[in-house]
Amino acid sequence: MNLAAPLHRHARDAGDRLAVAQGEHSLTYAGLSERVARLAGALSALGLEPGDRVGILQRNGSALLESLYACFHGGFAAVPVNARSTPVEVGVVAEDSAARAWLVTAEYTDHVRGLPNVLLPGGHDAPAGEANPVSADDPAWLFYTSGTTGRPKGAILSHGNLMAMTMAYLADIRPLCPADLVLHAAPLTHGSGLYALPAVARGAGQLITSSRSYDPHEVLGLVQEHRVSDIAFLAPTMVNRLVRAQEDRPRDTASLVNVVYGGAPSYPTDMTRALSVLGPVFTQIYGQAEAPVTIATLRRHEHTPDLLGTVGRPYTSVEVGVVGEDGEVRPRGDGEIAVRGAVVTAGYWNAPEASAAALIDGWLRTGDVGRIEADGVIRLLDRNKDVIISGGANIYPREVEEAILLHPLVREVAVIGAPDPEWGERVVAVVGAEDGADRDRLGEEVIALCRERLSGYKVPRALDWVSQLPKSPYGKVLKRELRAHYWSGRDRVI
Repeated sequence: MNLAAPLHRHARDAGDRLAVAQGEHSLTYAGLSERVARLAGALSALGLEPGDRVGILQRNGSALLESLYACFHGGFAAVPVNARSTPVEVGVVAEDSAARAWLVTAEYTDHVRGLPNVLLPGGHDAPAGEANPVSADDPAWLFYTSGTTGRPKGAILSHGNLMAMTMAYLADIRPLCPADLVLHAAPLTHGSGLYALPAVARGAGQLITSSRSYDPHEVLGLVQEHRVSDIAFLAPTMVNRLVRAQEDRPRDTASLVNVVYGGAPSYPTDMTRALSVLGPVFTQIYGQAEAPVTIATLRRHEHTPDLLGTVGRPYTSVEVGVVGEDGEVRPRGDGEIAVRGAVVTAGYWNAPEASAAALIDGWLRTGDVGRIEADGVIRLLDRNKDVIISGGANIYPREVEEAILLHPLVREVAVIGAPDPEWGERVVAVVGAEDGADRDRLGEEVIALCRERLSGYKVPRALDWVSQLPKSPYGKVLKRELRAHYWSGRDRVI
């Protein structure tokens, strides 16, 4: 079934019901349905055919939701790009996906200069035809994730994958209904956008924050004013900021039923504080792009002292196991977490070798080391050691290192995550410079080089200088030793 079908069904059955609102702008289900169909028609008029990729570069808003569903409607594969991406990063995704059109807002037109078929969101006069028929295996969303190589890979999420994710949400997280109002405070290009699908499937209303960056006081104000029932997705650092804002200026949050959080480790002390301030409204999810936020969940009633610090139990619709040293998948014990089920991607776009390495005998190897205990509870023992998780966003050191190594006076560099009280981790670059280099000047030039090529959140917050990086007898940089300097006495597994 085409993912746009529930949207059009609600437009027929209850077209005057609120679909999405941001500030003073709102759309009913009938209005959103028509705009989606006309935008899909405009893309078809450009010569696009089902299966073609469509890039989306927009800040959060109803137009982004419209663009996603226009892609679904037309049978095109949506390629959402983080609005904080640089033109260089957009170009890499554009080249890899071979997107035949781009849906952008005016502020990002420079980012897509030279790319084909750039359309601005808004009313289009194209005919509003019926949604194209699709199969469960047809791509609906290319979810780009850099992986440990630093080179973006597009996890192919099909209509079947995303429908399985939607049903898993409704079965295991919350069975939404038309009376619910779901708030989006995180980017719709990522987890929050994935969780727009269950809301549309059940005809719930959706509300999008107006601030360009996350403002916890705005979120609390909207919860109080509009009686918000659900917050679609927050990273743990966003939860912590929400809690501090509520302590600073309490608002009426009695309407809140469910706040989904995940994307990074959550510490028991932080969640205990959150529960005391906002009540038992939190649901933790564990997943990744390749199994869109649907591997395990710690439900609201499971936020007990003995389970905080775990990621809960597998969703009803998936199998989760651990890969032992012999390569066999077992239901219990320690090893690399693996998952299989209808939610799991068929592979990466245009990357057969990466697909073959990640998907073995139907099992997705997550790259996370964990333990499945006797009662089925999953404890993550180690996220991928090199990945830096800052504010819920994954930052891949190799990508930053490659940018820094473009400077001719940088001899070697290792990028690691150091503890940060606000964001969980911050990016630190440990640099070995050529003899005689002026470190102050070189530092300024390195940061400028990173800002030119990388999103702001990936730019190092600190540079440390060494005469030589620690290495193994085989010449491999020992990042474990570098991290130990920063994380001594902390909770992070190094």
